[in-house]
Amino acid sequence: MTPEVLAAHYGLGTIFPVITVDQRPIWSDAGPGHLPAHHTGGHDLLTLRWCSAAPADEHALHALTRAAQQAPKPPFDTGELTTHVAALPDGVRLIALRPTALLGPWHSRPGAHAA
Repeated sequence: MTPEVLAAHYGLGTIFPVITVDQRPIWSDAGPGHLPAHHTGGHDLLTLRWCSAAPADEHALHALTRAAQQAPKPPFDTGELTTHVAALPDGVRLIALRPTALLGPWHSRPGAHAA
C-alpha cells in the first residue's frame, strides 16, 4: 500500500509535503538534533517531511513515499527510529506535527493548480 502524501503548513504560508507514519497524537518535538518523543503529554503526529531547498517535485515525493514505506510500524522502538532516521534520504526529515497543520492531499493543496 502506498502511503498518502499530504500537504501541511506551519501557518507561515509555506506548504510542504508530509506522510504521517503514526496517526496517534502522542508525539512532541524534542528539539533540534533529537528524535520526536512519544509520551502521554504529546499532541502531535509522527510524520516524514520534505524539507529541502529543492522543489517538491516527483523525485522528492518518491523519496518521501519510499521513506514512509520503509518506516518501522507502531509501536516504535527508539532504536528502530534511530536506524530509520539515519537511512533517510537527503531532504526527508522525521518530525512531530500538530494534526491541525494537515491540509489534505498534496495534489489538491492550495495553489497546486495556479496558472
